Amino acid sequence: AVGAAALLLGLALLAWLRHPARFARLLSPAQRGGVSRLWQPALWFILLPYLLMLLQRVVVPDRVLVYKGLLSALLWGLLADVWLSRPGRRWRRGLVLALLLGFAASQFRALARVARKERPRAADERAAFRWLAAQPPGPVLVAVRQTALYLLYYGHQHRPRRRWHFDDSRRRPGVRYRYVLVPTGYGGAHRRRLPAQPAYRDATQEIYVLSTPAEQATF
Repeated sequence: AVGAAALLLGLALLAWLRHPARFARLLSPAQRGGVSRLWQPALWFILLPYLLMLLQRVVVPDRVLVYKGLLSALLWGLLADVWLSRPGRRWRRGLVLALLLGFAASQFRALARVARKERPRAADERAAFRWLAAQPPGPVLVAVRQTALYLLYYGHQHRPRRRWHFDDSRRRPGVRYRYVLVPTGYGGAHRRRLPAQPAYRDATQEIYVLSTPAEQATF
């Protein structure tokens, strides 16, 4: 929300600054050259993904749009350079520094809050991986895609010589799974075919072992 508001404010200020009379009066020759060369490419790459999302009628993950932060910072850098060149430079520099520090502090606080929230889940995923690593090898069907990605990462990191087989959500035809990992209290499509009791359970997930060919054939 903070980033979106800052981007919209920056675009509005840039549009205001691009008025021919203000552009010639407020900017030095070097600043006019910088703004002229950079504002159009930056604006294009900031707005392009939204146009594509409208045309394709999709909503992309946040990480796809992270690159816009660099271009937004570039636009704000141009605006700050113009603003700092005006009279009263000393207090303006102090204000810019205070805004930067305040924004950085808010982002660190948000990151710390996410880390605190995710730490228990990540600990459970590592514990589940350690349990799987101590069992006989076999394909694993994971109900949650994100968990499957984390388990694959742990496998490459801690047991690189072992060949890991994690499938997420949808089983592959012809694969006989030995393990099924689902969230605690899972009630999805595989519930009726799971054994009565999990072989492993923690606060967030359960692992079922398909020990017989008949059980494996159902998956």
